[in-house]
Amino acid sequence: MTRVAETQDGVSLKGSVKAVDGWLRGIERLAWGVREAVEVAEERRVALKRGLRGATAKAREEKQRLSSESERALKTGRTLMALVAGYRWHGIRSAWQSRARAADSLEALHQKHADAFVQTSLDHGGALLKVGQLLAARRDLLPRVWTEALETLCDQVPPAPEAAARQLLDESLSPEQSSRIHDIEWPPVAAASIGQVHRAIVDVDDDGPCRVALKLQRPGIAQRVGFDLELLELVAEALASSLPPMDHDTIVAEIKATVLSELDYREEADAMHRVAERFAGRAGLRVPHVFEEFCSEQVLVSEWVDAKPLLVALDAAAEAGDRGRVSSVLELLLSTYVEQILVHGEFQADAHPGNFLVQADGTLVLIDFGCMRRLSPAMRLGFADIFAAALQGDSQRVAEQLAELGFRTQSGKPDTLLAFADMMLGDLRKALAGGDWPDLSDLQARGRALLTAATDDPVVAIPPEFVMIGRVFASLGGLFLHYRPDIDFGRAVMPHLATLALERAGAASHSA
Repeated sequence: MTRVAETQDGVSLKGSVKAVDGWLRGIERLAWGVREAVEVAEERRVALKRGLRGATAKAREEKQRLSSESERALKTGRTLMALVAGYRWHGIRSAWQSRARAADSLEALHQKHADAFVQTSLDHGGALLKVGQLLAARRDLLPRVWTEALETLCDQVPPAPEAAARQLLDESLSPEQSSRIHDIEWPPVAAASIGQVHRAIVDVDDDGPCRVALKLQRPGIAQRVGFDLELLELVAEALASSLPPMDHDTIVAEIKATVLSELDYREEADAMHRVAERFAGRAGLRVPHVFEEFCSEQVLVSEWVDAKPLLVALDAAAEAGDRGRVSSVLELLLSTYVEQILVHGEFQADAHPGNFLVQADGTLVLIDFGCMRRLSPAMRLGFADIFAAALQGDSQRVAEQLAELGFRTQSGKPDTLLAFADMMLGDLRKALAGGDWPDLSDLQARGRALLTAATDDPVVAIPPEFVMIGRVFASLGGLFLHYRPDIDFGRAVMPHLATLALERAGAASHSA
């Protein structure tokens, strides 16, 4: 029996027809955004051709690269437009289908677009691949078909050609350094958007040969990521009116800054060393040692650790009925992030599952510190106050703290900020009180309430630091809601809040 009066989600046919107009305008804006990006690349290519006609082989190679980037932008844009158009058209067509048929066609559509997105990401790499890695962790929001497809982007990306990778290694290190790195395994054991990791042996002066993880940046990735981020900015601007009201400029700027920060492995080596020192001696937690004398802008060498990727380890434990292992690993992961943000004021901001490993004894291994974010003391303590107030259910205090940190709604009223805080921390508060994890219908209901509040009174300003904190807890929340671990939140969170209380008491005593 067809449904003419309502769609699968209960939206009236009149609403569906109205959606067509919005859909067409959104597609048009997206098309213009992609077109602008392609034109930028074409202008660069033409300018280079005019200025360097008949120049060196290197100049000709650069012209070819820019031409390829133009083609990449066009193909990426086509994929994104087809994805948006496919889902919009399904929403309209389902009004005329039975529920069973609409569900079947939606499942087929999920598979089609997930496969297309993954293939485009693998073919083109760059920033689009980073987006896919972030989405892979959202098992609570995305259909299983999507997350299963996206998980391949975490560590199964095609590697750079061996000759190009070896050339990069030789050009990035001195001859003496390169000669001490040998027995490099090809192909790499993992390859991602920015770099790839090989097992190798390094001759260390005091310790002799050591088995290491040799991380090499993809040749030419800096130029490719830079172009992709320009495309991201153009498309985000084109689609701004179709997205939920928010401080889009701050969000895009923060994402650009953090992705670009991943391009210097010397900064990552420093961050890895700092985090290792902070968590030294922590039971069940490990950060591999980094050999900083072998690191450069495009090369990072660290201790090799035998361990399984987080999702592989958690799925294996869940299938074996070992909920204790699942819960202990995720509790430690939560505690680690709360400590990084609230106590140290510096945290690993790329919390997708591929950046965590689990050893056979359950030890959690933190890897990949290319995307770090620092908080000022005032911002760190402010977020701690928000966290504590949310756990206590003190809505008024949450609103006051959000305003003090720089959150602003269009009207100046706190309602949208409170809905946002409840969406992020409400489940944590319930769990702390011994409640159950919410089901999908609860999440959808609160998501709709938040969207309504944001539409009626949008958030027009957010502090940049919160973009990455939100990204972290979105990824962790996806893991928790999927596995539903039995976490002792008091043990995972309260010691860090107590540390902050002592810090404040000491500061007050000193100032007195």
